[in-house]
This record gives sequence, C-alpha cells and structure tokens, in this order.
Amino acid sequence: LLNVNLRREPLAFCLGTSGAKALVFGGELAAAVAEMSGELGKSLVKFCSGDVGPDGVFPDTQLLDPLLKETSTAPLAQPPGKGMDDRLFYIYTSGT
Repeated sequence: LLNVNLRREPLAFCLGTSGAKALVFGGELAAAVAEMSGELGKSLVKFCSGDVGPDGVFPDTQLLDPLLKETSTAPLAQPPGKGMDDRLFYIYTSGT
C-alpha cells in the first residue's frame, strides 16, 4: 500500500525497492502510473480498477474489474501453500 501522493521517481523507487511483481491501482491514479511507466520494469504486471477516464490506460495495463467478473468464485481444490515468510503486500508509511 503506497501513499497516493507519490509521483514519478519516488513512486518508481518504492516499487523497485519492494521487489513488487504487480501494481494494482485505481483509475484515478492512471495518469500517475502513466507518468513513470517507462521507469517500471517490463516484468511488473499492472492492473487498473475502476473508471479509467477519457485517456484510458497504457496497452501494458490490464483492466482488473472484467478479470474479476470472469473469475470463478468456487473454492480452490488445493489451496496454495503458505508460510511465515510469504508476503501479500507491504504497507508504506509516511516515514518510508
């Protein structure tokens, strides 16, 4: 979870430092992500949720809402393994 006021280099730095594999952002932040899209690695998967506005999103960004609608709600036959060192997300505070 990142401060929504981060832009350009500070935002790219947080994403790079964290080792993030994906970025999920709301449509209201599409312009901020577009500003630094070139600084992000090609391996970072980008998902946009909500109204993307008139400018839309970059071609390498997937719209999350349609993907979620297509996803099955049935429980997984075999839940993925998890351990004490697994991370789902980091929470960045104003001090980071």
